[in-house]
Amino acid sequence: MANLRSLPARLFEVLNDRLNPIVIKELRQAIQGRFVAALLLCFLLIQVLVLSMFLLFSGIETVDLLGGGNQGREVATIIIGFLFFMTIVVLPAVVAMRFHMERNNDGFALLYITTLKPNAIISGKLLANQALALLLFSACAPFLSFTYFLRGIDLLSILIVLAFGFIVMTLMLLSAIFLASLPVTRFLKSLIGVGAGMGLIMVFSTATAFSAEMLQRGFGSRLGSRGFWEDAGAFLVPSFLFGMFLFVLSSALVAPPASNRALPVRRYLSGAWLVSLALMVLIFLRSADEEIVEVWARLWIMLIGGAFLIAVSAPDQLSRRLRRELPRRRLARWVAFFFWPGSASGLAWALGLAAATCGSVLLLSQMDISLVDEFRRCLSMTAYFLAYALTTFILHRRFLKRWVPSSYTGVMALVLMILGTILPPIFGLFIAPDLGTDVWEQWIFLNPFAALNRGSLPLALAVSMAWAGLTLLMTVPTWVHQVRVFARPASADDNVGVLTNGGDDPPAKEA
Repeated sequence: MANLRSLPARLFEVLNDRLNPIVIKELRQAIQGRFVAALLLCFLLIQVLVLSMFLLFSGIETVDLLGGGNQGREVATIIIGFLFFMTIVVLPAVVAMRFHMERNNDGFALLYITTLKPNAIISGKLLANQALALLLFSACAPFLSFTYFLRGIDLLSILIVLAFGFIVMTLMLLSAIFLASLPVTRFLKSLIGVGAGMGLIMVFSTATAFSAEMLQRGFGSRLGSRGFWEDAGAFLVPSFLFGMFLFVLSSALVAPPASNRALPVRRYLSGAWLVSLALMVLIFLRSADEEIVEVWARLWIMLIGGAFLIAVSAPDQLSRRLRRELPRRRLARWVAFFFWPGSASGLAWALGLAAATCGSVLLLSQMDISLVDEFRRCLSMTAYFLAYALTTFILHRRFLKRWVPSSYTGVMALVLMILGTILPPIFGLFIAPDLGTDVWEQWIFLNPFAALNRGSLPLALAVSMAWAGLTLLMTVPTWVHQVRVFARPASADDNVGVLTNGGDDPPAKEA
């Protein structure tokens, strides 16, 4: 009997030990603060006012439970709009500001000397704010249930819309945490915050309009159909992959600088690429629609373009700590080269992924000849991204290394890319103003997306390939040197403690 009585206590102790301390800290601060209580009271007051005003100022046919109509759908749309504004706009903005303040506070450094892993920090932040969002969703549920009696809406559609809103809210929370984790200056973070605020408003407007459309069409009646689950899968799978990508990125950004931040990100992206490739091929074989291949390829090429910018921003030399973690076997060390920090490693991994993406499109073009042009577009876009990244890399390493940190190389490449996209068409308008809009087709040869224009595809492909090949040849000695020194430290260095000088010594030149 004593053992049976102590069983709940043991279960409570196990659950208490397994709880994420970040979740407890966040929820405790939310309960003790006034923001959550004020937000919940304002939200409840708004819902009460909406229903009261609707019932008071509507005609008798509105509250006729047997007369039908669509008044319930109208009220539900208004309530869901307020709910989405609170959870998609307000809550992520507050999370980003709080996390930004913690990152700039010396107290956040305490997380680096605890046993908490970066994944636990990010998951704790996410779970705590999801719990707060569930509080708002639960406060909204009774009012939405009441709209069912006003006709024009079904409960299954309400549940589907709430599930859709919760998924979108989770993605926005992850986006806010990721943006707050970026190691940039306050000025750049302010600019990012303005853009993120505009993005939240756009996502809120799109989600609200899409929810109103789902309520009007009565998506609940399609729950048992095959088309519903195909549409749901087309939304859930990309949302899951994108959310996990943001989670992995945020975890890498809050990890200590001396750790291998590149490994989890590149490992996840490699797995996500394989999963998305399998799904794309399956959908293409069933529908024979080349648009799914185009969307898949262009999204990955754009992501690879961002990987190029990040790669040239990485340091050219590895710290002693990272070199000590290299595998001892040569084959395993060569495999690890693609997943280790460093500009050469990042560039090699991105080039491999780009080659696999373009090669997949080329193989599928054997089944659909129209995909040959898509292969050429992907090749041109990849070459443009690579050319801009390597051009900025050459300029920085040869002329600007003393004044500009290497971590800003990707930002410089992005600025150069914007200038190359905007300035040539403007210059063309001054030279040949009579051409009008036709000048854009002739002067967008430096635009990374010039290949998307059918008339500009041949010129864009030729310019991008020549430019990328030239910059790649100019940087070959740098990459060869980084490959040669990619090895474990000598046995003499192996006996030296990593903490002697912080693990930041440049590696010795080894054959």
